[in-house]
Parts: sequence; C-alpha cells; structure tokens
Amino acid sequence: MNIFEKIEDRLKNNTKINMFYISIVITILSYLITKDYNVFYIVIEMLCASLTMAIVFITFTKKYKSNSIFNYIGYGFTLLCFINTVHIVLINTIEVGNFESKGTIFVWLANNYLEYMIIIVSTIFTKAKPKVTDLIFVYCLVIFGVALFVIFTLNFQGTTSDYLVVGKNIWKYTAILCFVALLLIHKYKYYIGRSESRYLYTYLLLVFIYEYIVKLYFTFSIQPLVFIYIIKYLAYYFLYRALNEYILFESYSSMYDDLLKVEDRHIQLNKTLNDRLNILKEVKVILSKSEKKYVSLLESISDGIIIFHFDEISYANKASAYFIDISLDDVKDMSLGDTLEKLGLNYSLSSEKFLDESISIEIDGEEKYLDIYMFESEENTKILFIKDVTEKNINYNLKIELQKYLGEENVKNEFYANISHELRTPINLIYTSLQIKELYIQDNNYEAIEKNTVVIKQNCLRLIRTINNFIDANKISENYLKPNYGIYNIVELVENTAQASVRYIEKMKMSLVFDSEKEEIYTICDWEFVQRAVLNLLSNSVKFGKVDGYIYVNIYVNNDKLCISVKNNGPGISSDIKPYLFDRFTKINKSLNRDKEGSGLGLYLCRSLIELQEGELVLISEEEYGNEFLITFPYEEIHIENKDSIYKSFEINDLVEKVDIEFSDIYL
Repeated sequence: MNIFEKIEDRLKNNTKINMFYISIVITILSYLITKDYNVFYIVIEMLCASLTMAIVFITFTKKYKSNSIFNYIGYGFTLLCFINTVHIVLINTIEVGNFESKGTIFVWLANNYLEYMIIIVSTIFTKAKPKVTDLIFVYCLVIFGVALFVIFTLNFQGTTSDYLVVGKNIWKYTAILCFVALLLIHKYKYYIGRSESRYLYTYLLLVFIYEYIVKLYFTFSIQPLVFIYIIKYLAYYFLYRALNEYILFESYSSMYDDLLKVEDRHIQLNKTLNDRLNILKEVKVILSKSEKKYVSLLESISDGIIIFHFDEISYANKASAYFIDISLDDVKDMSLGDTLEKLGLNYSLSSEKFLDESISIEIDGEEKYLDIYMFESEENTKILFIKDVTEKNINYNLKIELQKYLGEENVKNEFYANISHELRTPINLIYTSLQIKELYIQDNNYEAIEKNTVVIKQNCLRLIRTINNFIDANKISENYLKPNYGIYNIVELVENTAQASVRYIEKMKMSLVFDSEKEEIYTICDWEFVQRAVLNLLSNSVKFGKVDGYIYVNIYVNNDKLCISVKNNGPGISSDIKPYLFDRFTKINKSLNRDKEGSGLGLYLCRSLIELQEGELVLISEEEYGNEFLITFPYEEIHIENKDSIYKSFEINDLVEKVDIEFSDIYL
C-alpha cells in the first residue's frame, strides 16, 4: 500500500470513528446520566458550531480547485458559523425549557435561510465561475437578508404565538428554498460532480427532516425525541465529511503530487548535475591538454612573453629570459617593476595598464632593437610582449636607402632625358637650318634665308635658356645663388616686364590686363629675380592658356603683404599634379613630342627665386576657372626722398632679349 492509499484510509476511517461516533456516544451518555435536556441541546448545538468552524478552517487553509462547490460552501459557512454562535449565546441566556422565545425562533429561521441559500449560491457559482468581486457582492446580499431577520426580530411586537405564525409562513419559503437547491444540484451535477452531489442531497434531506420535526414542535407543541437533534449534527457531519474528502484529502493528494514532482525534479536535477560533472571532467581533461599545447607553443615563439599577476610573474617563456639577459629561474622571481627596470624603462610605468615602447639594448655584445608591449588582460593581470625588431629595422633602413637610391636614379634618368631633349632638339634644328641655308644662298632665296635665320636665333635663345636654368638650379641646390637687394618700384618693374611680353601674348590671340591699386609701391627686392619670376609665370600662362583667353596681372598690398597675382582663364591644373608642380623637372605634359617645350625647371626656379627673397609663391587653381599664381613678399612702406636715384639703379636694357629667351620654347 503506497502513501496515497494510507492517507486515504486514514482520512476515511479514523475521522468517522474519532470525530463522529465518539462525540455522539459521549453526548447520549451525558444526557442519560444527567437527564438535562437543556445541556444536551446546547452540547449538540456546540458540536454543530464546531463542525461549521472546522469547515471554514479547512476552506481557508487548504488548497483545492478554485471553482469547487465546497470552496463556495466553506466561504458561506463563515456566516453560518456566526449565526450558530449567536444561537448558542441566546440559548444560554433564556430559561430552561423556554426555547420558543422570539430570539431563538428568529435565529433558527435565519439559520434555516442561510443553510439553503449557501447551497443555492454555491451551486450557481460552480457553473458561473464568478470573480472575487461578484462573490463578495452576492454574499453581501445574503448578509443583508440576515440583517433583515435581525431587525425584524428586534422590532417585532407580539406574543409567542404571533412569532409562531410568522415562523410558519417563513418555513414555507425555506421549504421552497430547499426544493430549489435540490433542483439546482440535479441540474448542475455535471459541474458539481456525481459523488459531491450525493453528499449535498444527503445534507439537504437531513436538514429538511430536522427542521420539519422542529416545526412540528413549534406548531403543535409536540415534544420531539431528544435524539432528533442528532439529525442536524449528522447533516453537518456529512457536509464536513465531504469537505474532508474533497478538500482536505485532495489537498494532501495535491501535496503528495507536488512532492512527487519535486522528487522527479530532484532526480532530473541530479541527472543533469551528473551529466554536467562528467562534461566538466572532460573539459578539464581538454583544458589540461590545451594548456600543455599552448605552453609548448609559447615556448617555441621567439618573442618574449611574460604574464604578471598582482605585478608578480606567474609565467615567462624561455625567450623572455634571453631578452632580459638572466636565467629563466631568476626571471620567475622578478616583479613587474624589476622587469621594466631591467629593460631600461621607468618603474612608474608598472602602474600603467598599457605600454608601448621601442628600446635598444645590448645583448651578448650585440645591439638589439626591441618593441615592448604591455596591456591588462583582466583585473590585476598584465601581459608583457618583447619583440625583437632588429632585423626588421635593418631591412627597413635598407629599404629606405634603396628607395632613396631608386629615386635618385629616376631623377638622374629624367634629368638626362630632359637635358638630352632640350639640348639635342635645338642643336638639330640649328644644324638643319644651316644646311638648308646653303641651299637658299645658292638659290638667292633671301626670304627663306630670313625665316631660316629666325629659327636659328630662336633655338639659340632656347639653348641659352635651358643652360641658364640648369646652371641656376644647380646654384640654388648648392646655396650659391644669393639675391642682390635694392629698393625698386615694383609696379613699374612688373608692368614693364608684362608690356615687353605683349607681342608674344598677342601672337597667341590672348589679351593682357594689368592693374595696380597704386602707381608706385616701393619695396626691397632683387629686381632680376622678380623680373625672371614674372616672365616665367607669363610664359607659362601663354603656353597653357587658351586662344582668345586672358592673362590678368594685379599688384596690391594686403595688410603687411605685397601681392603680385598672375592669373589666366585657361584649363585648370590637375589636382594630381599640384603637389609636385614646384618640384624639379615637373611637367604638365611629359611626352617628348609635346607642342610646348620646357625643361620642367621653370616653376622650381620661380619659387626658389621668390623664397630667396623671403617671399612665397602659391598656386590657386580650379580646373573649371583657370589658374592663379600668387607671389607675396613681406611689405613695409618705404618713403623715398630722391626718386631719380631709384630710376637710375633700375636697368632694363636687356629686357627684350630676356623676353625672347623666356618665350623661346614657344613655337608660334
């Protein structure tokens, strides 16, 4: 027999013997011995009250299905328990044998009313499954009905016979309530349960029999048998037994089921725990193997690896001992501060969470370059990497030297290509022109001889320009070229240079616009350097300008700067060329069959000549709006008393020849 069957047997057998039979026997024996009817009646009522209290206690303390009819009956019996208690108090206050007082009669009537109403309400609730608020509302109505009984009892004036007349009429209604309760139980027995319905039938029939016999006593003064009061106790007992079986027993059954579930859960948890313990053992074995593999891997790495825990070494590979230049056993006894100090780093760095340093130390008589990295992998744990970058640095330096050498070779090759082209082309043209000239002389073709002479002259000037540019570029690189300062009217200097270039500008069908905010602006400069720079900018504007385009030359003072702007509306210089535009041998068109010649030294020389005078040359270019070259000099206003002396120092005799030389690489 399992525990469930033991509980069931104990609840069904022991409860009947101990609670019912023993109490009945004791009550009957007490009456037979004392012959006291009043005491017997009070004892029976107290037993009934104790059963109602037990029913209420079981309902409110034991867990059962929330929509069971016995739960609703238990809630209603709270009121019945109160009425029974009042009934017992009234019995103790009246004279012996005078039970037909008005208080006793109306308490009986209220008790009868509640007994049937509780069953009716509970039956309806079993099907309707009301909310808590509905349950409270309905029982408030029941309490209101009881209150009407109390008020009627306290205010009714009449003899005992009058009370009995009223009681007879009320008994009729209670009989109707009993019939309604039986019909509802029969109608809703599917929701209540068949076995539960049998208990309720028995309870209602016993209560009705008891109340009918008592009614005979009040109506016809027929003295009932003493033991007829046991019927009421028996009715309450059957209801208590039903609650005991369907609530108390089911509560223990639910507890037993919960215990079984807990036990099953415990078994499942134990199984899960054992599985996880087995997995943990396997993981530990795997971790142990992995740890050995990682240790072997770390030992095979040529970089030093040291792990610090609370700034004390917890692991160090063999390579770290080599870099620190002590034995591995001694390394493991060192702290973080000692390790960093051994590497020549400041001890205060041991408090940092991250370290990135490059150092050079001597190991076994050789200079080694090391990169030191340290970071905090987790709280109070730091990892120090020591990487030997000696070979890497050597290779890097060799790479830099190689790139420098290749760059120089490229410059040389480009230089030779440029100088070969710039020298060979005009020489070939001169030589060819001389050969053709002999033929023209034999034919007396003087017009052709004149044209041929122009070609020879232009290429001679081109040779002069190329040689001068190479010589000056070399002087600048060797710091041999120095400015010869003087005070000059920069407006006149630039304007004369621009006007001397007009004949070449007009031949390209371009227009020159010169403007200055002042007619005279005196400054300290090397006039030849300025003239040569302006000529170069004008020749570039002609070379790379567009037909029917414009060249704007503007001179103005902006705060403490003297500005000379040479601007054209030709195609803008590409953004790819801008960073290298002022470098040596930079050409916009590098092909050897270009229609506009040049060595690529012009803008380099131009900027260098300006910078030698503490000036600056910049390009302001937009590909769709042309190019502007802006020359700026530091400016401080100079007051000249004898301007004639300034004019005499300004030589312009060879300006035309310089213009011819500068524009000699433009084929018109």
